[in-house]
Amino acid sequence: AVGLALFALFCAALMWAAWRALRNSTSPLASGAVASLAAFAVSSGASAVSFRWFGSGLMFFFAAALVTRFALAARREPDSAKPEPHAAKHTPYASRLTRRAAALAPRAAMFKPLRLPHALARRGHALGLAAALVVLVAMCVQAASVVLLAEAQGSADGARADSLYRSSLAVNPLDPATHYNYGVWLLLQKREREAVPHLGYALARGFHTSTCYEYLAGAESNAGQTEAAERTLAEGARVYPRSVFMRVRHASALARLGRTQDSELEMRAALLLDSRAARGWRWLIDEDIDAAIAAARRDPSVPMPGELQPEDAVFAVLEENERRFPEAVTSGWRARMRNSTFLRMP
Repeated sequence: AVGLALFALFCAALMWAAWRALRNSTSPLASGAVASLAAFAVSSGASAVSFRWFGSGLMFFFAAALVTRFALAARREPDSAKPEPHAAKHTPYASRLTRRAAALAPRAAMFKPLRLPHALARRGHALGLAAALVVLVAMCVQAASVVLLAEAQGSADGARADSLYRSSLAVNPLDPATHYNYGVWLLLQKREREAVPHLGYALARGFHTSTCYEYLAGAESNAGQTEAAERTLAEGARVYPRSVFMRVRHASALARLGRTQDSELEMRAALLLDSRAARGWRWLIDEDIDAAIAAARRDPSVPMPGELQPEDAVFAVLEENERRFPEAVTSGWRARMRNSTFLRMP
């Protein structure tokens, strides 16, 4: 409760500062800083990734510092904007430069540096330098982790890719993006049990699209953790109550656990949202892609798998189904796609 109250106070202070900055400053930098804060707030409301990303946090506080500076300058401006007594004494024959200097004198007074004792000033410089070095080291570590991650994603050698992923995590073990990409890679390598902790770490730290929930649930299901998979999908359906895909996937997980009544209730909710998409997802999840394509050709009320949204969730389901339908890996739609890809290679 205390943390929530302090967070609300912090947000209220930023909103007040933004309002004062926009009201009293005509500088485009002020409106740009306020727009940056607004964009950051919107993106953080959709996903926590932007707030957890180190570079985004730095930019947020930089923009907040600019907004606060403009707000405080605007607050001091009315008192200091009064003309000096000597300003009225200028004659029409005074030089333009003198009049300009007199007009700017009150504003310049606002920016007079604070006089600090020499020892305190030296400590302040040392502290600023130390903070800059800490930021530099942190950014270098982050850059090294990102480079290793990119090399791992581009490597065709499984052993080398695994080593690069591990090296990236060794450099920055707190990066959820590396955990997520490594978890998906492990899932594609059929190492589901190893993938579960990495995907769970990423899901708990901002990677929570419906496809992220499906990847974790698929890894848990294929690793034999069916109850954990159902809990993951139940959370996903709670976070995205209007997602037809999440509802149908959860209904399927409940049916596999023998909870028929709960499964029917969840499927009914999906049908109410979009009956056509719900039927298409159920065919794809329970019977795999070849049966889903055949059903769509027979019945116009069943969409083709390519019509389902989100599109990346279709591939996540197909990856999970390869464990349940091993014969489908080398036949049907997958075989046709593999052959067409091979024929297009130079």
